[in-house]
Amino acid sequence: MFNKSDHAIPTFGELLNKVGRTDHIYRFPRANRIRKSNAEVMITEQIFDATISVFENGFVIYSCNKHETVTAVDRCASPVYAFSASTEEAKEGVGVAGCKCRIIRKKNGAILLSTIPEETFMQYPWYVPIVIACEARLDNNMESRERYHIKFHFNDDNYAGEFDL
Repeated sequence: MFNKSDHAIPTFGELLNKVGRTDHIYRFPRANRIRKSNAEVMITEQIFDATISVFENGFVIYSCNKHETVTAVDRCASPVYAFSASTEEAKEGVGVAGCKCRIIRKKNGAILLSTIPEETFMQYPWYVPIVIACEARLDNNMESRERYHIKFHFNDDNYAGEFDL
């Protein structure tokens, strides 16, 4: 088990070998449920504005700027990036070098899903792929919240305002 007294920060590969697997779980539990469980915290690290807590069961709670998300260490091993591409670019397999690409066809073009190979992050510090995955999850959550944010105005300016559904 790792803790703050360890002088050597483990690599992601070492961390992946020490935590539990979560591939059998379809939906991540909420952060409060993980905190209340009897799972022990293996590592807690402050990186800039973010706090990362890795639990022995393989779950991660990532908190940044009053927002938090949950992910799992084993799901951070090979992140997937989605980006729009023209049909010609999709045929050419435009993507990041070394990535495996899948194409999803849309009416107005194509979406490329690039998956970074798992072995890419194994020798990196343990937090690098976790930060990448969690920042993407926070961005996705923020976009989702903004999609359901509605502005409304009554005839009287005293009652103008905004609300979330």
